[in-house]
Amino acid sequence: MAGVTLRFITPKPSDIFDLKAFEAAYPKTLNKTADAVKKDFESVTATWRNKPSFRGKRATARRATATMWGNKNTWVWANEGTRPHIIKPKAGKMLRFQSGYKRKTTPGKLGSSSGGKFGSVVFSKGVRHPGTKAGRYNLVSAVKQEPILVNALQRDIDRAAS
Repeated sequence: MAGVTLRFITPKPSDIFDLKAFEAAYPKTLNKTADAVKKDFESVTATWRNKPSFRGKRATARRATATMWGNKNTWVWANEGTRPHIIKPKAGKMLRFQSGYKRKTTPGKLGSSSGGKFGSVVFSKGVRHPGTKAGRYNLVSAVKQEPILVNALQRDIDRAAS
């Protein structure tokens, strides 16, 4: 599953720290970050014709984890990449496809651009697909969102400590 999981370890209560205030604040912070990750993922698929939907589990005071993932194989293939493989016709005797293809996403970068198929129509009994380079969009989003999350959690901690 290609996604991002955010987990927080709850600190021990003390006299100078309002644990209840912090427990009320940090799930909102994790969920806000999960929403930002979802927007990052959606930016990658913005120009896709068959877009995956991104869902997740929301953090609560009892479940200190927010998770976001995509629901289609195309997301997994773009994010994690594929090995070289042979493609054969499922029904019928020939594959029909256009001779060129430009990837709509750039591995290691959030966002998408125009791209897709181009060139003359080709018929074949099978092709050797070279594989797809992993985009690692979940990691790119995590690197982008981590400092934002850390600062937001620090604000939550500071508010609970004052």
